[in-house]
Amino acid sequence: KVAKCDPIKTKTNKTILTKNQSITLTQDEIDRCRERIKEQISYDRLLVDYDESELDGVVEAITEANISNSPSITVGHSVYSTAYVTDRYSQLTSEQIAYVIQSIKQQRQGTVIRNPKAYLQTALINAPTTFGMYMYYMAPPTYA
Repeated sequence: KVAKCDPIKTKTNKTILTKNQSITLTQDEIDRCRERIKEQISYDRLLVDYDESELDGVVEAITEANISNSPSITVGHSVYSTAYVTDRYSQLTSEQIAYVIQSIKQQRQGTVIRNPKAYLQTALINAPTTFGMYMYYMAPPTYA
């Protein structure tokens, strides 16, 4: 699991603005966080089946939550504590990321997604729960 990304000390700083505040992180801290997320979701393994741009969007969404010092994050129409969002994101596996990307691709065929970032964030926060249901209902029935 990847919890809040641990900062490391470097000289290059980057300011990230949130709604009512800003935090200063080094580019190395942000890059280190991204790398931990990539390890968590088995990024290199997912590259076999998915485009780099798709996976980078997922990594960035998770990174934004992990580097936020805001007490809450809006996901879709709901406001969650940042700790809750980062905890849910820390549970994500490569299989769940594949499920999210496939679900978004299927949804795009039938309708227009007006806010892709919000849609992705919502899919990611729900993936630890919905993936289990998906696997249960997609598994072939077993007969005694």
